Amino acid sequence: MDPATVAYPLMLLHSLREATLLELSIYLVLLWIVYAISLVTYRLYFHPLAHFPGRKFAAATLWYELYYDVVQPGLYYREVSKMHDEFGPVIRISPNELHLNHHSLWEPIYTAKNDKYAFGINGIGLPDATVGTVPHELWKKRRAALSPFFSRRSVEKFGHVVYDNLAVFLARLKNAKERRAAMIKRAERGDNEARKALELEDEDNAGVLEMGALWHQLAVDVVSEYAFTHSYGLVRDKERGQQWVTMLRYVMANSQMYKHFPFLLRIRDVFAILPDRLVAHLAGEGMLMAAKLQDNMRTQIIAIRDGTAEGDELRYKSHPTIFHELLQSSSIPDSEKRIDRIWQDGQSVIVGGSETVAKVLTHITFHLLDQPRVLTRLREELESGGFMTAEMKTNNQTPQWQDLERCSYLAAVVIEGLRVSLPAVQRMNRVLPNQWRVFCVPDHIRRDPKTGQPMIREVRIPPGTPVSMSPHLLHFDPSIFPEPHVFRPERWLEKEAGKLGQGVDPVSVTGTNAARGGKSLSKYLASFGYGTRICVGMNLAYAELHTLVALLFGPYTSHDLQFKLYKTQHKDIEFTHDHVVGAPRIGTKGCRVVVE
Repeated sequence: MDPATVAYPLMLLHSLREATLLELSIYLVLLWIVYAISLVTYRLYFHPLAHFPGRKFAAATLWYELYYDVVQPGLYYREVSKMHDEFGPVIRISPNELHLNHHSLWEPIYTAKNDKYAFGINGIGLPDATVGTVPHELWKKRRAALSPFFSRRSVEKFGHVVYDNLAVFLARLKNAKERRAAMIKRAERGDNEARKALELEDEDNAGVLEMGALWHQLAVDVVSEYAFTHSYGLVRDKERGQQWVTMLRYVMANSQMYKHFPFLLRIRDVFAILPDRLVAHLAGEGMLMAAKLQDNMRTQIIAIRDGTAEGDELRYKSHPTIFHELLQSSSIPDSEKRIDRIWQDGQSVIVGGSETVAKVLTHITFHLLDQPRVLTRLREELESGGFMTAEMKTNNQTPQWQDLERCSYLAAVVIEGLRVSLPAVQRMNRVLPNQWRVFCVPDHIRRDPKTGQPMIREVRIPPGTPVSMSPHLLHFDPSIFPEPHVFRPERWLEKEAGKLGQGVDPVSVTGTNAARGGKSLSKYLASFGYGTRICVGMNLAYAELHTLVALLFGPYTSHDLQFKLYKTQHKDIEFTHDHVVGAPRIGTKGCRVVVE
């Protein structure tokens, strides 16, 4: 061996020992620059995805996505859409990820048993929950433990919780109605205090209801009683209910931070064991409430696991909790029944079962009140549907949700609400298997000279590549849903040339569209996810949506409540920011209504 070859490293080591702190800092900076240049060069020219189109900056570094996720909060989806317009249906949106945008690709991607992409799923903030599980086989076991609790049979058995909590909800609406009527009368008599109260445009003084928050509180009460046997009582306790909504919106607004900086999840877990005053000082009241929720769930799991009196009381209060179901499940081993894992399933149920349902109900509320034609038809079809017997009318009873599902127009209203509200907007990531995949997509440049239609080309994707697709691009695809931004339930009832079909199945969705040759629209709805990993709580969500829409806006109840939009436009509710769920523009006052 050449002596110089041996001597050089020794000389370098000696020089480093003799170097000053400033010189060492310069060496480290130079080393980092060389590494960064090498990494960027590899990603742009030698990476397996180097030949896919997209922004060079996005291909070179994750900082591009970070900017649009955090600095321009939750707006990367817009940049992705722009890239599709410019580069076509298959683009590179980060150093390691491709994004696809064509309706024909949903089935082959999401019906396969593919793993999730760990980076993409970090934003949920629950890495050990079933919904945040990366490996498909592990997810399958965890899902099997949850499925019986949310089966249609279980929802039918315990679905009374929707009606129980609706009674409290209606009482709050009536109070708002009476308060507003009283204030208006006082103002008409010249009472200046009443006039000032009406100008506040809030619930307590003016009887103005922000339905997004109110629906959220009701959804939490329903899912908490269903999953944990006791309602959190947010509708009854207005102050606590508003604190909860503020807390969850705060947590969801920070979801993109978790994606890019997953170590923040560890800090969140530490907050659960710190004194309340310290947590509130360091991270605010929102994080304090989130930490208390985590701590309460842990306490409940321990009580159930150890068979304490509190645990037995929970079990026999009305029905077993979701924690009973998980701890006693034979589908998962004991290693999967750890407290620090199971509480995350509990929290995912609360978040997934509240914010998403509330989002759909908020959009349905706005569109029913904004389009009297739709509301009138809904009431007429519910009235003529034969869902009320003479005995039920005499006893002032209401139809069960299983019966309401048979109303085609109600089902269409619910499904159209699911489409336009985008309850979950985060792009859906999957990792392709360890083999090349070939997909056929339309070319965004070349067209057939005879027909004028885009030419079809093959796209070969390397093994193990993370790919993703976005529900909002599917739901607002004009080739599938003509006038996609218009709320039109009839689209789910159309069958060839606009003729009414035989209705909509509330779960599978069998509406058709002549524009796609009369094919079913079911494959173009991704509100509950898509394919193998579709949402486990879908049955409960449908029960809530059908019941609440029908009983609040239909002809059944004797609540004598008439709703009217209050200074609300579509821009106040439309999806603007990707916070895992679709969030409206910053500063909006939401969907406000008054009750008359």
